[in-house]
Amino acid sequence: MLCKHPDIQDKVAKEIKEATNMNEEITNVADFAALVSEAALDKMHYLHAALTETMRLYPPVAIDTKMCFSDDVFPDGF
Repeated sequence: MLCKHPDIQDKVAKEIKEATNMNEEITNVADFAALVSEAALDKMHYLHAALTETMRLYPPVAIDTKMCFSDDVFPDGF
């Protein structure tokens, strides 16, 4: 979803850098994971909004609330 909206991607990336106090380019996932704390996640409101909107538009599980309240009966009785 972010690749379709580069302006949103830039805002999310900027917010992550500000929330984690990232001053240099990090190429290792473990180094980035060390920077992400619960306090940093609490500061990432735009990221939360982007993820929530993506989940709203493209839910991971299809929800089908249709239910059959009675059995069908064919004209021949079965």
